Amino acid sequence: MSWTVEYHSDHRFVECKAMGFLRVDDLIKAAVTTFDLAREKDTTLVLVDDSKLERTVGIRDIYDMPQRYADLNIDSRLKVAVILPTSPKAKEEVQFFETVCRNRGLNISVFRNRDEAMDFLIKKTSL
Repeated sequence: MSWTVEYHSDHRFVECKAMGFLRVDDLIKAAVTTFDLAREKDTTLVLVDDSKLERTVGIRDIYDMPQRYADLNIDSRLKVAVILPTSPKAKEEVQFFETVCRNRGLNISVFRNRDEAMDFLIKKTSL
């Protein structure tokens, strides 16, 4: 798997793009790099573009990821938007990832495209 992480100052969010076949060690490195940059830039907004992902780590590893995030002291206030892969198998796995994360209290949602994901990230909460 290859991945990149960058900060977008216009809307104050960090973006991680993942491509190819995802392995557990790659996923953890990408997550740590992404969440460290978010902490450094003082933002809680994260966009994960998995649209070019072919395959993820598998169901068992996906199930364990929220605990791994907790072990890494990932900020629980993060708001994460994930763009779904086009690969049917990877799409199914990313949707399962959303479910296990949400079941453990993480604010993660998946979207079909970038526009929907950005709307979720930058939407202002009305009081």
